[in-house]
Amino acid sequence: GGYDDGNDADGNGPADTNIGSSHQTSDGRTVSITYQNTQDGSSSDNPVTSKMASALNSVLDSDTGVDSIDISATTNGSHNPNSAHYTGNAVDINIINDVHVGTSGAGFDNAQALENAAMNDPNVSYVEGPAGNFIRSSPTADWTAASRESGDTTHVHISVFK
Repeated sequence: GGYDDGNDADGNGPADTNIGSSHQTSDGRTVSITYQNTQDGSSSDNPVTSKMASALNSVLDSDTGVDSIDISATTNGSHNPNSAHYTGNAVDINIINDVHVGTSGAGFDNAQALENAAMNDPNVSYVEGPAGNFIRSSPTADWTAASRESGDTTHVHISVFK
């Protein structure tokens, strides 16, 4: 956490960076990025902080098995009151390589690979999904298991440090 002065020189605000419809990875792949609306009808195609956008690109670079993702939430939707979504510091991904995230088969395997890639990025503070929920207190701290909540197995959530 920390006070956000609105100056984006540190990458943590404001939420003014568009993720876009694709990402060209460092190994030459093009990852397709699509967006869904949340239950209230609001689009997930919203700007995030530059730190979140950069971390997502890093995750997509690191997970060499991903060809496409569907983002189900950025700043839209209903989340916990202190959620990083509201400040543009989190994304939810519910479909990877055209398979819905889940607890078995390709839905689990894809999610686990994306969670592992996210945990390799020093800007990522919290990861949740069917492979587990993990949190760390600083970019160099060890990951520890975090509490599980209903719905955690239907998407991969990635948050960055504010």
